[in-house]
Amino acid sequence: MIDEDDNDVNGISTYSGNGVSFDYPKAWVLDERSSGPVSGTKIVSVQKISSENEKAPSFQVTIVPDATGHGSIRSFFESSNSQLIQNKTIQLDNTNTTAVLFIYMDPNFGKRKMMEINLVKKGYQYLLLFETSESDFDKEKPNFDMILNSFKTN
Repeated sequence: MIDEDDNDVNGISTYSGNGVSFDYPKAWVLDERSSGPVSGTKIVSVQKISSENEKAPSFQVTIVPDATGHGSIRSFFESSNSQLIQNKTIQLDNTNTTAVLFIYMDPNFGKRKMMEINLVKKGYQYLLLFETSESDFDKEKPNFDMILNSFKTN
């Protein structure tokens, strides 16, 4: 379910579905799909509209049911040839978890910067990925922070 209030002066939309909710920039495009390594996995993503969409900033949350806390989804950071920038504890949806910030080289789009957060809560694993080009990450950080600060599990 998507709530797109035409009277919203801040240009913010709210996604609520698949057991999560979060705010995101109104101009970004939403996509929902079911796929992944575990039956019942849902993927929700939002991406900035751009003429070069492959390079555009994006947020994705992969929701895996029946998570044991041992990581049903393999971390993108651990599975890629990447350079760790920062690894810190944050609070997300009233739960302490780890945010990993790293840079990796995409063969098609050059240097990419990504923040990965793996939250296990209420029997689910939520893998949150914030990604854009390395050069645009700081510029897009307010959008990423808005999504992160509003992210809730239901």
